[in-house]
Parts: sequence; structure tokens; C-alpha cells
Amino acid sequence: MTHFLIGMSGGLFRFERDSQKPAVLMPATQPTAFAIDPSEPAIIYCATYNRGLWRRDDTGRTWLPVGTPQSYYGPEVYGALPERETTFVSVDPQKNHDGRHPVWIGTEPSRLYRSDDHGLTFQLVNALDSLPSRRSWAYPPRPATHHVRWIAHGESGQIYVSVEFGAFLRSMDGGKTFEDRRSDSPLDTHVLLTHPLAPRRIYGALGDGLMRPGRSFGESLDGGEPWNYVSRGLEEMVYLYGMSINPSDPDDIRVAASPNPGMAHGRDWKAQLHDSQNNRQAMSGRHPSAGPSSIFKRVGQAWKEDAIGFPRDHSLIPVLTADPHRPGYWFALSNLGLFEQAPGKEGWQLIANDPAWENMHPMSLLPLSASSEKTCNREIVAGASTGKPNTCNLGNTTMDSNISLSDQDLIEIVRSYYSAVDSRDPDRLAALYLDAPTTTLKFNADPAIVTVEAIRTFTAGFSLAVAGIHHTMIEIWKTPLLGNIVPVDLEPSRENAVTVASTALPIFSFTKGSDDIALPATSIFTIDTETKKFISVHNMFDIGKIYAALNT
Repeated sequence: MTHFLIGMSGGLFRFERDSQKPAVLMPATQPTAFAIDPSEPAIIYCATYNRGLWRRDDTGRTWLPVGTPQSYYGPEVYGALPERETTFVSVDPQKNHDGRHPVWIGTEPSRLYRSDDHGLTFQLVNALDSLPSRRSWAYPPRPATHHVRWIAHGESGQIYVSVEFGAFLRSMDGGKTFEDRRSDSPLDTHVLLTHPLAPRRIYGALGDGLMRPGRSFGESLDGGEPWNYVSRGLEEMVYLYGMSINPSDPDDIRVAASPNPGMAHGRDWKAQLHDSQNNRQAMSGRHPSAGPSSIFKRVGQAWKEDAIGFPRDHSLIPVLTADPHRPGYWFALSNLGLFEQAPGKEGWQLIANDPAWENMHPMSLLPLSASSEKTCNREIVAGASTGKPNTCNLGNTTMDSNISLSDQDLIEIVRSYYSAVDSRDPDRLAALYLDAPTTTLKFNADPAIVTVEAIRTFTAGFSLAVAGIHHTMIEIWKTPLLGNIVPVDLEPSRENAVTVASTALPIFSFTKGSDDIALPATSIFTIDTETKKFISVHNMFDIGKIYAALNT
């Protein structure tokens, strides 16, 4: 069953199909975009305006800020994401050499950042300040600035960026340099998409139709040169702000359209340019001028309205998305609710609403498969099912599922440990342990560290000693390797506990200029099934190499 992460101008919400109403996850935020890690679907990023970047590693209820490694009490560190106005986030479909996907962030003012460690630290890739067209960039509500509206990725590492308002930009070298806008390229691209089944094709939902009739929808069939415009059928609604594409058909497209920005966003556009930033009255209350806003589908070289059941006459312009798990299902998020269109159906059906949304602007929407978070989802598995009963194959991970915690629960619990270690945050790591007198952390044959407070103290000291940690190639097993062979001194299994084994490749960095050290590691985790917290963690790797590096 599909559930949703919903971004409104008043906060982040979660909606499950069997619930009464959406649940508030982060109030008073403005989620501008979501991005999901294709290799680790439990990892989702949320860019917010004025609140920075957030990441979740579980079922979507726990979110942590990332890109903020600076400690209040510590010296200045490298890798912080300075802008709080994160206007877009994407996850690169291509992996780095360590198996992780780069995370890309666009900001206001327009800059491009990249993270190679799941968002823990960021590097400025390009400030976009050397392009001749930059002096003409301006976002109409705040003409003194501009921002990255969208980031899209090509089949061979190309990066496409739209700046609102002012340019479509293309990089052929991983963002190091960008080609400035072409004479035939769009200026005001609100949604910029690519499709894996049409690798060279780029799609744009545009605001250009306000200035140049016939330029509401643009596409390039050759990676950005040249551009063609298909706008027949959109003559009454020239302003596009939403778009989605069927994941199994690159020609099946939906767009969200309105006659002009004022009707799309619910305010008089000319008055908006003169409002004071502190004029709260203008930003609150109902949207008396909202609508019409509608939905159109591509039919050959034209567009046909497809809005039966959608409240087109009074809705703000909706956010559109196609269900990535069930091709043919479409969703539209409006201030008047969340709507669904099923395959073969012409009409839209209301599936969720919250009275508070009426005063909010829809910003972002991410449908999620419940099975991808609670059980095995074979659509995202890297490889085929093992075919064995009661087993679950996730990439290179195979585990018996006849236990009180599901396979996905165990994977998320263990991955949360590695993520917390990588964060070098002693409080975050200590919070994963069961607060009991016998809770232990052990390395090799060294004496055990006992109690949560002792583990926190050790972690704080270790985190100060090294400059960085990140884990790669994580594998997890519930069934012992090599038949039933287990360490002879392993404690007998206890009630309400389960033991899992894991291998990983932690990479430790020290000071700038020094070599990183990669140490293959095996860990044994004993987990309390009621609290999902660690009773004990036993790590085995050559820690002597770390001590040697710290003494040099």
C-alpha cells in the first residue's frame, strides 16, 4: 500500500492510506523537495527553505538535520552546508567508487553543493557566479536574489540545472563547469526532468509562456541542444508549475497549469512584488484569488485537459507525481487535498485532506511503498529473490524472517548504528543502546565498555581523535555463516533479543593531507526486540592501525 511524504508551506506531513488524516512530522517547515537513495530506499532527504537539509533513516517518522557537522564547543570544521535556504535536493543515479550515491543540493542564492557521505558533509561544487547571464537572474517575489529550482541528471554524468528565474544550465563534467544558457533554451523552468528509458531527453514545465506564447512546455531530445516547444492545448493556461512522467513510458506526461502566477499561487502577482517581507496579512488567510489551476496530459504533439474530479476552479497549482512502484497511478497535491488517478480512470479521487492545508501552498510530494520500509520489496532488490520460504533478499543480504522483528527492521536498526557512528555524535550513538547495567560495547578481545554512559564517554573521545568515519559495503546476516558455527563464548540467546552479524568497510580519516585507512570489520549486534535498542555490540577489526595513525 502506498503512503506519502507531503511537503506544504506549513510543514512536513505523512499520510498512510489506512489512517484517518495526515500526521504532522515537522511543523513550520517548508519542504521544497524530497530525494530517495536508489540503493538504500530507507534513506530519504528533505530540502527545506530556511531550515536546511534533513535526512531520515527509518520509516519516515524520525528526521535529523544533516550538512551541519559544526559543534558549538568544537573548532571550525570542514564540510558544513552554509545556506539554510536549500531549494532542491537530488540523489545522483550513479554511484561513487565506494558504492554510495552523491547527494546534490541547490540553494538560494544559486549555488550547487555535493555530499559523498550521505549528507554528513558538503563541498561547494560550483557557485555559478562566472556565467555571463547571472547578472540577469532574479526571482520575481524577491528580485534581489535567485535560486536553483531543479537539478536533473543525464545518463553519463551530465548535470542539468534550472535557475529561477533566468537560465537552463548544463554541465558535462560533473558540475565543475557549466555552459551558459542557449538562445533557444528556456528561462523559467519550474520542473526539469529526465527519464531512464529516454536517456538523452530533457523535459521542462515552464513559465516562459507568459513572455513568449507557445513556450509553456519545452523538451530537448539531445541533452539540451536544441530545444523544442509543444504547447498546443495550453493557450488558456500558459503557466506550468508541475510535471510528472510515467516511469514505464517516457511519452506519458502530466503537467499542472494555470493562466498566470497570481492564479497559480493565490495572490495578485503585481501586488506580490511590492509586499513587505513582514506583511503577514498578505501571507495568511485563505487564497481568495486561487485558481483556476488544472491538469493536462500529453496527447501526441498537443495537450488535453485531464481534471475530472479535481477542484480546478479554486485550487492552487498542484504538485504532480507518478507512483514509481505502480506505473499508471498519478497523484496531485493541492491546498484542497491529495488526489489520485488510477490506471484507466479519467477522474481524480480525493484520498487525503487536512483543513489546515487550505491556507498552505503545496510544495513537494513523495509516494512510498509500504513494503519497501516494512518488508521486502522485490522492486528495489538488487538481484532476484532466493526462492526460499520465509527469506528475504536485499542486495547481498539474506536473512531468515521467522523472528519477532522483520528483516527490514533489523536492517534499519543496524544501519542506524553505522549512520550514528559516521555522524561522530556521541549522544546520537548512545541513544541507540538499551539503558541497562549490562549494556556493552566491545572491540576485539579488549575489556568491554559497560553502561550507556561509559559508551557515550568513549565515543566522544574517539570522535575527537579522528577527523571522519564513513562505512561502506554493509552486509547483515541473521543466519550464522558456515552452517551453525558461532563463537563459543557467545552468550546464550535471551528472551526478547535477537543477534545478528554484519560486515562492513569503515574508512577512517585523520587530518587534512593524511591518508585514509580502510579496515574491514565484522560486528555482532544483540538487539532488544521490544525497544529495538542494542544490548551489546562487539566490533572486530584491526584497531591498532588507528592507534598507530593517531600517534604519527
